[in-house]
Amino acid sequence: MSRYGKITSKRHGQNMRKHSWICLQCQTKSRVKVKICSVCESKEIQYFPSDGEAKRYLQLKLFERAGKITNLKIQPEYQITLINGEKPFKYRADFRYIDTGTGKEVVEDVKGTTDERYFDDVFKLKRKAVEMQYGIKIVAVK
Repeated sequence: MSRYGKITSKRHGQNMRKHSWICLQCQTKSRVKVKICSVCESKEIQYFPSDGEAKRYLQLKLFERAGKITNLKIQPEYQITLINGEKPFKYRADFRYIDTGTGKEVVEDVKGTTDERYFDDVFKLKRKAVEMQYGIKIVAVK
């Protein structure tokens, strides 16, 4: 940490986030890394790099149980292909699901803010490339 309590690098900011592990069976949340759920003894544990992402997952699971969304996927990958056919990089979103009200596929990325000017340049570039190639809209949620 710097003298004034500011984040000094991207890595420093990532290390300050509150990591979470959630059991996919019973939705038990843990702040420490676990391999087996202490409640239901399941081995299906999902890691979330931020507390906001874990909270959004639990919210989407409630929507899925209520029938508002279907086909919830965690961290779907999109391969970005260049004009000459090369596949230089991937974009990994946080969530993908189908909204039952509209029938459209929704791709979400959880961010600390929804203000465009604070987004990382790499995120902006990858988001634009995925939107152009796959014809989808990536929504940033807080």
